[in-house]
Amino acid sequence: MARKANPKSRQRVLQTAESLFQERGYKAVSMRDIAKALGIKQASLYYHVPEGKEQLYVEVMTRNFMRHGVGLREAIDATDANLRRQLKAAAAWFIEHAPLGLLSMMQSDMQELSEPSRQQLQQALFQHIWHPIQLSFEAAAQRGEAKDVRSWDLTGAFLSLMDGLTHAGTSGFMVRGMEESADYMIDLLMDGLLRKPH
Repeated sequence: MARKANPKSRQRVLQTAESLFQERGYKAVSMRDIAKALGIKQASLYYHVPEGKEQLYVEVMTRNFMRHGVGLREAIDATDANLRRQLKAAAAWFIEHAPLGLLSMMQSDMQELSEPSRQQLQQALFQHIWHPIQLSFEAAAQRGEAKDVRSWDLTGAFLSLMDGLTHAGTSGFMVRGMEESADYMIDLLMDGLLRKPH
């Protein structure tokens, strides 16, 4: 009869792997690294993840997206039906929590995965992170608050800005604070860059 995995041990495996993957990226982390950080033998790690590193990466990143998605939806739902305030609430959520590193994940980590794993992660990213932002843009257009815009493009632009901003902010590479920079970028997005003719 097979032993049942201890939920606390499994949680510890997931948390440790997530920290290492976020810090170094998928390719640079080995199962040996994770086992060493946990203080266990590498063979013991396969008890929790029989299919290996890729399975572990997909699981921890999906879990990460789900966690961010819950907080992101709560932040947006806590505001009224106003696009600017919803975007600022979303920005505050991203700033308050560890950067997701979406751009580097898409450019490097995802390229190392099998097609089914890539699709699974892309679906999780869309469902939990992308979709709440896109819905805010679409709802603003339906209310007549904003133009009937290409919500997919704007969502990508907003998430890229947040990803870059939180990365720069946590790296100490900013002149102003992250909150002030986020407010500025959102106001610019909402109001446009060019002056209106008088």
